[in-house]
Amino acid sequence: MFFFGSNNGIKKGVLSVLMAFIVSLCTLGGCGRAASAKEGEKKGSEKVNTIYEVIPSPLTGIEKKTASSGGLVIDDMGGDSINYGTPAAANGKYYVLYTSMYDDDRPSICIFDENGKNDQMIKLEGGENCQVSCMSVSPDGRIFFAVNSYDEEKDKSAWEAVCLDKKGKEAWRQTLKANDSYYIRGMASTKDNTFLLSDTDIRIIDNAGKSVKKISIPTKEFYGNICTDGKDQVILAGSSGDGFIAWKYDPGQEKFTKTKLNIKGMFGAEIVVSGVGSYDFFTSREDGVYGLKLDGSKPVKVLDYIGSNLTISYLQGCAVASPKSMFLISYGVDDANSAALVKQTDPSEAVKKVRLKLGCSGADPDFRKTIVDFNKSSDKIQIDLVEYAYDESGISKFSSEIAKGNIPDLIYISPEMPVESYVSKGLFEDIEPMFKKDPVISKNKYLDNILDAYRIGGKMYFVTPSFNVCGMMGKEKEFKGTKGLTIPQLEKMIKKKKADYKFALGVVNREMILNWVMYYAMDTFVNWEKGTCSFNSDSFIDILNFAKKFPKDINYENLDWDKYDAAVRSGDQLVREVFYYDFHSYMMERYGYFGEDILYMGYPGDGKNGPAIQDGMTLAMSHESGHKKECWEFMRTFYLDEYQTRIETGFPISISALNAKAEKSMNPETYTYTDENGKEIEEVIDNPELTLNGKSIKIPIPKQADIDTVMKTLKSLDCRARVDYNISNIVLEEVGAYFSGQKSAKETADVIQSRVKVYILESK
Repeated sequence: MFFFGSNNGIKKGVLSVLMAFIVSLCTLGGCGRAASAKEGEKKGSEKVNTIYEVIPSPLTGIEKKTASSGGLVIDDMGGDSINYGTPAAANGKYYVLYTSMYDDDRPSICIFDENGKNDQMIKLEGGENCQVSCMSVSPDGRIFFAVNSYDEEKDKSAWEAVCLDKKGKEAWRQTLKANDSYYIRGMASTKDNTFLLSDTDIRIIDNAGKSVKKISIPTKEFYGNICTDGKDQVILAGSSGDGFIAWKYDPGQEKFTKTKLNIKGMFGAEIVVSGVGSYDFFTSREDGVYGLKLDGSKPVKVLDYIGSNLTISYLQGCAVASPKSMFLISYGVDDANSAALVKQTDPSEAVKKVRLKLGCSGADPDFRKTIVDFNKSSDKIQIDLVEYAYDESGISKFSSEIAKGNIPDLIYISPEMPVESYVSKGLFEDIEPMFKKDPVISKNKYLDNILDAYRIGGKMYFVTPSFNVCGMMGKEKEFKGTKGLTIPQLEKMIKKKKADYKFALGVVNREMILNWVMYYAMDTFVNWEKGTCSFNSDSFIDILNFAKKFPKDINYENLDWDKYDAAVRSGDQLVREVFYYDFHSYMMERYGYFGEDILYMGYPGDGKNGPAIQDGMTLAMSHESGHKKECWEFMRTFYLDEYQTRIETGFPISISALNAKAEKSMNPETYTYTDENGKEIEEVIDNPELTLNGKSIKIPIPKQADIDTVMKTLKSLDCRARVDYNISNIVLEEVGAYFSGQKSAKETADVIQSRVKVYILESK
């Protein structure tokens, strides 16, 4: 039997000793106020004034500890110091379910207003193997739970809906008939009923706990949740098919009907939250929280994470008690979970800064964190992230903004951008003068070959603080002296070794062969500076003929992966596509897949290019920016030791940071234990192993000779991977006629040459 609400009932002020919450939110928010935001700025959706600051609440600041195995626990989101359940809001108050190490991990509900005051707490008690899955609150303050219990003897689970009255005492509980796979993932309460959403159906329980109805979910493919409009309208919203759709509950028909809200494309919503004020409900994306209306109007960004100096990678939970307040439970960039009460501030009180627009079609969490860190540290400059990826193709949106003259101060370069076309139009600023005059950066040493590879027309347009390497790897004894592979060379080796094309280059099909050329060897056939191309050359015709010998499609389900993984050692596979992200990437190939000396080479082409440099983060400055000095203040941070030394995935461009990374790989973290014979054994933490043909191969720690081999490769790189998707699409569109036998390779190459030539001329 479970007991909710102890005899203590509701305790006031109990949590006041636990924290001044704002102190513990280093990962989620900054102290002080963010700079003011421009109203009405269009970024694929409407935007309102979105300045929020973290304010104290009655929660956390204590050491994180997971819930104990005994007693009632919560289906948690793992807070930094507390384990959190789903938050809720009603009548201007927040209801936060959590467990705390200071109370034997007993679940509690903390209730407080939008100012973080008038805190109250309800203690929950329960039996063994019980879990609170979801929580909702009715407009009159009653609290509802979905509780899952497990009977070990019968090996069965059971679900119950539980109601607490306003004093925290159990009012009723209702058993829900369900099979073992049943799981409740969302709840919403009106003044009369509570709705429970599972993967298979929706249960409706009247708030007196007397009747239970079951209705079907209105669509087969649904990824979302259930909420209310903050009043009495129940809403089902989420991704379905090719868009983000909302339904509303019709009590007369006892079913959900589709609304006008239908956002086409990948809206990318993460959670669904009950509405308040003028918004029917809220959802979140990687850049902020959005208010939505059922009338089909555009989403409105009501909270911009970066604009409010919040470092949030993924929003796990949210409740909105008023139009100017939110409670957030988030997953941070640094793998830490945090919670914050945030409140909208007066823009007139914000620190006045020079505001720079940074345009992108999607930025990774680490880059967002870098922006927030910069904004918090600078009292003169504020970076505003402008994202173009949500309404239509990000690049199409970006290009249309450029045509209108709406050019951001800074541009985050994504792989699909036609960079050479932008350079020819004079879009970017040459940053080399600033690079050379910088008092700190000018004294540091960087990999000059990487800097040179990113020059266009001899000018330095890009900041690229880190990079990866991509190419083809083979046994050194078979490819000695080879810089880049050629088709005749591969054909000759395949014939000599009687290799099967299905395994000769790995698991690849025709399109993959062509993509290798388009992504990693484009410079072989396109001279961007001269505006010429050579897709009608013998070299490209050889590639077409070669690609045709590979399968059209690959049946991955029937693939013998054990045979494939061991194909290099067995000799069935001649070369293997390999990406270097760190020094351990080399170790895995040399001592794992190959087991002998290896040679890193360029992709099939004319043989002149070696392995390619693959972008990490790449940033450019607009030539039209009126704040070039301020732009450089932000760009330079990526060259500084503070950033360079924290690069984990990829190689830093700083020589000192690269050497430090090498040193760390040769001296990994270890732990010591005592074996059964009493002998102390030292083992490497996360020491990788590889299994081939059922045998485990332990990958050794890099030695100086291994580091030197990788360093030699890194310092020899002279070409970068760059793709123009317009050219790639032309190639893929035209090769179908050749593969189906409608055209010869020569005819196909001529058509591709003609189309690409026109495209290059038009791009100038």
